[in-house]
Amino acid sequence: NPSIHINTNVYGKDRSFCLGGQFASEKYTEKGMNKKSIKLILDTLYDPKVESGAFDKKNFEIVKHNYIEGLKAMKDHPMAYSKMRFYEELKVLACDQFKLDEAIDFAQSIDEKKLYEYYKSIFETNSLDIFVTGSFEPKEMKEIITSLISGKFVKKGKNRKITHDKFRKNPKEIIEVTKANQSNLCIGLKLKDLTDFERKYVSTVYTGILGGSWNGKLMQEIREKHSYCYSIYATKEIPASLIYIFAGIDEKNYKEVLKLIKKQTKAMEEGNFTEDDILEVQK
Repeated sequence: NPSIHINTNVYGKDRSFCLGGQFASEKYTEKGMNKKSIKLILDTLYDPKVESGAFDKKNFEIVKHNYIEGLKAMKDHPMAYSKMRFYEELKVLACDQFKLDEAIDFAQSIDEKKLYEYYKSIFETNSLDIFVTGSFEPKEMKEIITSLISGKFVKKGKNRKITHDKFRKNPKEIIEVTKANQSNLCIGLKLKDLTDFERKYVSTVYTGILGGSWNGKLMQEIREKHSYCYSIYATKEIPASLIYIFAGIDEKNYKEVLKLIKKQTKAMEEGNFTEDDILEVQK
């Protein structure tokens, strides 16, 4: 009874296509199930349902319809829409970000053959990383993986550090009027000239203290103390060297919330946090 999940992620100028799965350890099943389970997962990647050089039309149309309807409903999901605009304005992607209407038009122009041609190109131009965790014999697992991917996808990848081309001296403020009942404030921060250690660890602690949980400075100061927002948090995108602050607010409180966020980031810059704050993030 293995489970399989697929998703894509965008990290700055990098995109990743992730296929994963879970299955029972062989110590609970008959011999040989590790290989059968992994083959089933990899067959999802290497042997999709294809007819005459194109993805199966019936399945394709279902997925395409759901994707386009999701784009059309984007503005009804403030967090997803603001994040799309966040990427667009910070210009952290390798290509120009589609406007929402352009993305819908482009999606409608794709057919099952075009998508399959693109899918095949992924295997020719990209690298593959495989991670296996759990209870197994490492040497045997390596032999299983090697036998299943031999000749298919063996280009070795390289770690890349993402840097930003441009930094603004002054913040750029963008206001969009919508029909939503709740207003949403989104702030994007680019991290400049960080070491690998700072990107991985220091930024994690910083984000956690600032707004990583209910006891973060943003939540305590803006929501609990002043009741200016419904929710507020900060999250990081380490590979892209970005921090993203999101708050659900009333329009009338916008200026005050922005002022308090700047106050808290300034306090972090000046070292106004304690060892207890650091230990809380580590829990």
